[in-house]
Amino acid sequence: MIVLDENYRSTMHVLNAANKLIGNNRNRKTIKNLKSELGDGPVIIKEIRESDKDEAYFVARAIEILVNGGISFRDIAVLYRSNAIGRIFEEAFLKYNIPYVIYGGLSFFSRKEIKDMLSYIRLALFSHDNISLKRVINTPRRKIGSTTVSKLETFAQIHKISMYEALDRLNVTGQTKEALLSFKSIIETLKKQIETIYDLTQVIDLTLAVTGYEEMLRLEGNEGKDRYDNIMELKSIFYNGATDYKGTNLEKIEQILDDLALKTDVDLIEDNNTVKVATIHQVKGLEFRAVFMVAMEESIFPSDIMGSFTEIEEERRVAYVGVTTAKERLILSSAKQRFRFGTVQYNQPSRFIEEMDLEPKKEPKIIIRREEPNIDFVEDDIKVGDQVYHEKYGKGVVVMKNEDITRVAFSIDFGLKLFTTGHQALKKINSGN
Repeated sequence: MIVLDENYRSTMHVLNAANKLIGNNRNRKTIKNLKSELGDGPVIIKEIRESDKDEAYFVARAIEILVNGGISFRDIAVLYRSNAIGRIFEEAFLKYNIPYVIYGGLSFFSRKEIKDMLSYIRLALFSHDNISLKRVINTPRRKIGSTTVSKLETFAQIHKISMYEALDRLNVTGQTKEALLSFKSIIETLKKQIETIYDLTQVIDLTLAVTGYEEMLRLEGNEGKDRYDNIMELKSIFYNGATDYKGTNLEKIEQILDDLALKTDVDLIEDNNTVKVATIHQVKGLEFRAVFMVAMEESIFPSDIMGSFTEIEEERRVAYVGVTTAKERLILSSAKQRFRFGTVQYNQPSRFIEEMDLEPKKEPKIIIRREEPNIDFVEDDIKVGDQVYHEKYGKGVVVMKNEDITRVAFSIDFGLKLFTTGHQALKKINSGN
């Protein structure tokens, strides 16, 4: 048997870590130690941050440093074990204007289950939201077809009322009438229960239970389990919102929904000079000059559901793939504290990092202080009432602004749009123009 052990893409520091890592697997069909003629390259960096939010901030700022040092966004990858981990990094990249794409998958904020949950919550708080109503009126299936929805919309337009108000006024009978009234009862129940919560994360649990969405996912099997895990990750946003925003719980929920509207409606970046964000499985066979392997923690990577010897070895093989994706720079990061699936977890760094047996000499550090609150707020001179211009949406008028969000009313074709305050895409139109 001929063993191919020459690696033409990675430096020796990366390959040494990969060799030592996979050397812990006993069931290997072939034993090889990868070699390279590219030299040692940069030393691998290990970074432990205080929280998952701080880890995401670190990665965003480290990417900026690498780009300023001459590495293109397209040559950087951020890799994780499971899709739900990616949400907090997407938030950080949106916040700090890091161009990225979800490679081989959907953005967390574009996933159907996330949009469904948010639509239910919006409808419970703002019953006039026809878009949200149309999205969830038959999810889970309630025998409310497209013909009935079309009649409901037409009736509402004729009588100048919301579709929600039309639910019990539309002239239908039998099962259709019962289904519409049942849907309205669900939303009324959800609204009342949301008004009484004391913990914002309960919003997600209530929505899952009251709407029947949780039961629907349970019946979907493994696919439903993955979607349920994504929804549980949504709880992290409400958990952080409890301290990030001011006001009553209902006011905080409204602010969270406004902020999430920015992310669920974000335009896809067509420029291919973007950071690739992906699970390790999705980038197998690819290579990048710089790779961040994030959330390298016990119970995440390896997963806490991988308990057998064979399963741990498979997890190690996945980690090996991630390591050998790096050509020059490899940064391994973890967090001491992570809000996951509705609870705060305190995880140890992954055993895989220790198994790489990184060189004992002092590792280089990317010095990045912990995130300061409101660090990204950009002062601008745009005020409520000002006319602004956006390259895609044209002229608009600022109708609301706070330190986080600026809401602009464009033409009827585009309607209301949300932007982070200080966003460079908005240009103030001087009164003389």
